Amino acid sequence: MDLINEFDELPEDVRKEAVDLSVIHISNYAWKYEQIELVLQYLLTKEKIILGGDVYKLKHKTPELIYDSWYCDKEDLINNLKQSQDYIKGYYNLNGKDYCYSFILK
Repeated sequence: MDLINEFDELPEDVRKEAVDLSVIHISNYAWKYEQIELVLQYLLTKEKIILGGDVYKLKHKTPELIYDSWYCDKEDLINNLKQSQDYIKGYYNLNGKDYCYSFILK
C-alpha cells in the first residue's frame, strides 16, 4: 500500500494531524479520535473497504503499540465503516483521548 497515495486527498488539516507510525517501524498512519469522522468519510467517498484497524497509545506524542485492534468479518463498505466507527467510539468512551487509530484497508 502506498500511504502517500492512500490518504493524499484528505484535507490538509486532517493530513497534518496524522500520527506517523514509522517511528515504531510500522508503515501506516493513525489519527486521534477528533479526526476519525473526517478520515472515515474520506474512506467512504473513495470506496475504500476497511478490514480492521489497530489502536495505539500516545505517550508524549509518540505512538505505542498496545495490541488492541478490531476486524471486520465481511468485505462490505458501509457495514465495515459502521463497525469501525462503533469500535472507535466505544474505545474512546472507555479509555479517553490518549489513543490513536489506524486502518487496514482492502
